[in-house]
Amino acid sequence: MRRRPAARGDPDAPNRAFQFCGGNIHRYSTNPATAGIKRHFPGAVPYARSMSRPDTATHPASTIGTAPAIPVHLRHTNEADLDAVARMMSLAFGAPVDGCREWINPLREHNRVLAPESGPPVANALTIPMGQYFGGKSVPMTGIAGVAVSPEHRGGGLAQQLMREVLTELHASGISLSTLYASTQSLYRKVGYEQAGLRANYKLDLRRLTPRRDHAGGHADPAASAVPVGSWRELTEGDHPAVVDCYRTFARRENGLLDRGEYIWGRVRVFRDKEQTGFGLWSADNTSLLAYVYLYQERGQYGHFNMSLQDLAFRDAPAGRELMKFLTSFSTTGTELTFAGGATHPLLMLAELQLAQQTSAEVWMTRIVHLQNALTARGYAAAATGQSLELALDVQDAVLPGNNGRWLLQVASTGATCTKLDSPSPKVPTLSCTIGGLVPVYSGWQTARQAAAAGLVWGDDRALSMADAVFAGGGSSWCVDFF
Repeated sequence: MRRRPAARGDPDAPNRAFQFCGGNIHRYSTNPATAGIKRHFPGAVPYARSMSRPDTATHPASTIGTAPAIPVHLRHTNEADLDAVARMMSLAFGAPVDGCREWINPLREHNRVLAPESGPPVANALTIPMGQYFGGKSVPMTGIAGVAVSPEHRGGGLAQQLMREVLTELHASGISLSTLYASTQSLYRKVGYEQAGLRANYKLDLRRLTPRRDHAGGHADPAASAVPVGSWRELTEGDHPAVVDCYRTFARRENGLLDRGEYIWGRVRVFRDKEQTGFGLWSADNTSLLAYVYLYQERGQYGHFNMSLQDLAFRDAPAGRELMKFLTSFSTTGTELTFAGGATHPLLMLAELQLAQQTSAEVWMTRIVHLQNALTARGYAAAATGQSLELALDVQDAVLPGNNGRWLLQVASTGATCTKLDSPSPKVPTLSCTIGGLVPVYSGWQTARQAAAAGLVWGDDRALSMADAVFAGGGSSWCVDFF
């Protein structure tokens, strides 16, 4: 049996945090004129009732195999699909069918399938609405997970068709970006995704974690905190708005961290059936959350335990050092500490000794779905410093033709604008690229010169220098959330 490439999710265990996936999650519109390419596959088993939807469009058909062909189209998931979708995901990920069903059922409005007019779905993808921080601003992004094709219909291009149709729909809705974790990158590169950042797992000896000091022997920058520190207490559901505010302060300093929706926040509180315990450090007047952590303790031998950090954030360096001291208070019986980060982690920069070991690492991929919106939504360091920069982009996109052509990106103190150019502008440096090749530069994962060395972008020295000045990246993009 041929192995099907998949974007990875978490069907292996029910997630009890779906109570946070309420009806106020953004619902995307569907444009009948921009649904995907219609394909055929042999021999599906029909349901008794039609599952066609009025918002589904069709296109000229092709065939897969030699058996009688049945056309398929993209549509939303309905309740009658759940058994087929759960079976598909179970066979794709080796997970229990019941767990897959419980995972996908509350998310039906965001799940998309390829299916015939009257028959079970043959391909599946979960679309998760959220945002992602780049240059200090949240850019609208849709996460992709749970991509699966039924074993009977693999090898015929259905996974690629599914992704093309989902991307076409997202582009029509104006969504800027899409991000996923890919077990096989080749499929997603074919539809314009490229490496964009890192998620690494770390471990260290909790008993050796101490805050750093400056060369004079005192804590670095002792006057940095303008907010008097209060005390730690366990977080409650009523503290969630304060947690979100603290997290956003932390996340917008980094490239790649998610602007979480309810689904991702639910996974912070309960991850793979493990309920996390949250603690927060409040200001002395109890009005501001300065730092927080969600952790899970797993008992080991001889009364000791290991501790994993599902999430943490802090507003400034003094709050970060208080967080580190709070973690060390568990070291009496706690031994190993594990957490996720990027090439490093802001918390590690506050430690006296760099003792953390990277145990695993995974690169995530991003797709620029709507080029104009993505370029204008992103933040730019040059804008904050009052610089005015111009860069022309000559872009090729084989999947979404609306992104093709020459574009002028202008960055000023008032923000960024992106306009279509009718003809080349010799006075403005031009960077040429495929839509995927632009991704690592956009995300800050690579500089333009690094991307050029990998053959992802091309341009003269002036264009590469301008692109580096505009995007100001290079190995700095990371994410802690796995979806």
